[in-house]
Amino acid sequence: MSEQRRNLSKWEYLIFSIKRESSSLRKWPIAKSRTTLLATLAGVVILLIISITLIYAFLPGSPPSATINDENPHITQFNTIALSIAQFKSLASRQTPPSSDKSAIVKGIIEKLSSNATGFAFEVDNGEDAEIHKYADPAAAIAALDSLLQNVVDRNPNQTNAVAVYRRALPNDQQIQHSYTFFAAVPDDYASYEDFFNDMKTAVQELSALRDVHENVKAILVSTADMTNITGDSGIHVVTDVEGDNDHMVDVIANDIAESPPIPSPHCFGDFIFVVDGSTDISQSLIWAVRNITANWNFNGIRKLRVSAAGSGLSEPYDGYYVENFASTSNDWSCALARMGMAVNIFNKGNVTPPTSLATTLEDTYCKEDSINPILKGTNVTIIIFTSWSDDSLIDQMTSQQRPWLSCSLASRTTVFMVGICNAASNLRRLALPSEDLYIDMEYFKFTSMNDLVNKVIAKTCDCATQGS
Repeated sequence: MSEQRRNLSKWEYLIFSIKRESSSLRKWPIAKSRTTLLATLAGVVILLIISITLIYAFLPGSPPSATINDENPHITQFNTIALSIAQFKSLASRQTPPSSDKSAIVKGIIEKLSSNATGFAFEVDNGEDAEIHKYADPAAAIAALDSLLQNVVDRNPNQTNAVAVYRRALPNDQQIQHSYTFFAAVPDDYASYEDFFNDMKTAVQELSALRDVHENVKAILVSTADMTNITGDSGIHVVTDVEGDNDHMVDVIANDIAESPPIPSPHCFGDFIFVVDGSTDISQSLIWAVRNITANWNFNGIRKLRVSAAGSGLSEPYDGYYVENFASTSNDWSCALARMGMAVNIFNKGNVTPPTSLATTLEDTYCKEDSINPILKGTNVTIIIFTSWSDDSLIDQMTSQQRPWLSCSLASRTTVFMVGICNAASNLRRLALPSEDLYIDMEYFKFTSMNDLVNKVIAKTCDCATQGS
């Protein structure tokens, strides 16, 4: 018997022991017969399946979905918000804690966009996998958010994989407008800055390619201000954590999600100059607006259309200014805007530039034959100025003079389009030339979306450039 026992495997020995009449295991109910044993095991498996199903059923919302769609025929917009719960460094060792409350911002976005025609999903990245949790009910999405963000894991985020998972999950249905709001991880979430940079760089590339696979997708990146150094000219709207308080960020993101794309541009020619106020918290949003205003302009490289960008109100270089040379191709213009974004990011938050100083600098830079970046002699020039200047009295003095406050002697006609931002002076419209109709008051963009601004500028600037030509 002992020799026979030695030749048995563990499972064979267990069965052999049960079959022995002297074995106490024969007294177990499950050992009475093979049929009873199999039935008992099957019952245990069924109970486990039922238990797991009940656990998921009582969790908020619904379990992860493999695709982003909705059976509700009334859904016209589906918004997916991507968040990471992976943090290589513990919260106690973080040097720079997040300046914004992600949960509060996300809840604000959902509440602002809540409607019967809108669906929501969260994509949660744990550093290894990214799961998409779909909610047709905004209330269920809000209820589930905090629990989804609780289980922080100790590893590097994998944002590249998160975007790839979302990309694969997009349905082929082109009737629904999709938005993908991506809350970027920060360097302190990674083991090293190199890990952060490499992951974020490829993630941004994936984000910018989303429209290539699905034309009805808006990609919005919510990140720290230094993200511009990585995104470059990706075409993604970057909302930074220095653009204001949480309420302001909610407004900016929700407006961008809800608005339709900019209207097509009419044919434009002549020289255009965009001046961005770098003294404010929303300078990166202004650059995004400029990029979208010019997105469909026909740059053919034969100098009929040239565009330049300038930054004012900066802290250090060139007495608070940064100027890009005129670009006559779309590639050159994209590169110029990318450099402008980095300059505004690095040297922002100087003092707002007075219109008198701005006029002198623009005339010296663009409007003289010996200027460093002169306009083409005899062409029409259109200048679009974003400014937060708030002193009404100075504007009263400037407009009381006989000559225009800003003019280009090289141009056959000069048009000045004024955009007041961040509680600019109430009489700023008087600086628009030749008519006050070329003025828009944008305040903090809380009541008028960035897309409204883009469409208004598109509708007016090119018309100005072509009149009388």
